[in-house]
Amino acid sequence: MIFFLTLWLLWYLVTTRERGIVETFSYWISSTSSDSVYKKFSRFVFTDHTHKGLVDSGMEFPEEVLAHIFSYLSVTERDSASAVCKRWSQSMSHPRVWRYTEIRCETGEQEDPALQHFSSLLPLVRHLKITVSSLSDPANRSAALSVLRLATSGPLQTLSLSCSGGVPLFYSGHDLEEGLEAALTTAPEHVGGAFLSHLDLRGVPFTLSQSLVRVLARQSPNLRSLLVNNQTLVCKVEPEAVVEVLGLCPLLNTLGLFYTSLSQKVVDELLLPQRCPLLAMELYCERFAKYIPPLEDNVWAGLKHRHPGLKVS
Repeated sequence: MIFFLTLWLLWYLVTTRERGIVETFSYWISSTSSDSVYKKFSRFVFTDHTHKGLVDSGMEFPEEVLAHIFSYLSVTERDSASAVCKRWSQSMSHPRVWRYTEIRCETGEQEDPALQHFSSLLPLVRHLKITVSSLSDPANRSAALSVLRLATSGPLQTLSLSCSGGVPLFYSGHDLEEGLEAALTTAPEHVGGAFLSHLDLRGVPFTLSQSLVRVLARQSPNLRSLLVNNQTLVCKVEPEAVVEVLGLCPLLNTLGLFYTSLSQKVVDELLLPQRCPLLAMELYCERFAKYIPPLEDNVWAGLKHRHPGLKVS
């Protein structure tokens, strides 16, 4: 009976990605020591009247199932889980664990122990979200740059960079911009930004430079979405730069821009017959937008005719 229940549970986890079970497991790992995690997990999955757990019954999860569960954990929780036993430690190197990864740089340590432990596995990440807490702490910013360098040494496909907490007075984000640019340009030729298809910089609280946007487009010609409408007070990305980006990235179908970055030349580029369909456009109208001549209704009508699936917010 236990055997058939086990098979059903494995199938259920893999096919439905039930978050409730995995989040419960994640909570146990984050709130207990590594010595007791294995016993708790065994008791959770294989509870019976004889109190025999995973180890006692001799039954084990396949590596693919363990990797699927571990993929829901934070990097710190993965570090704790890898210390439970040799099998869990080996399963942590499975590519599925790292495919979707969110990393929070918030410890105030330039060399975070968990990140150091998994530094050789970060090139396995395909979809990465980095959150930097407290930009006033240079150690957090340095940790984020280290993650960027390691992740872009593999075929990274999605990158989201955001910041939380207070922003230092007069902080320009120059170090993060330079680090992002360097990560994409100094990586091996066959990786870097070559595989990058989605880039989201809406969460950064500093003004993005025009040169950075140009470099991102040159290094990532396969971009399908580019979101640089990060709602700062000033926009430095001029329409000429957007035209260049559209020319370098013919597959772009989602754009996030400041309204001041639009012009008739940008629209003309979007109307070209060889462009792929534009699906979404996010526009941020900051206070200086009132000095920019608005696009006429017939311009928007032409865009809608050329891209019937376009949604503008």
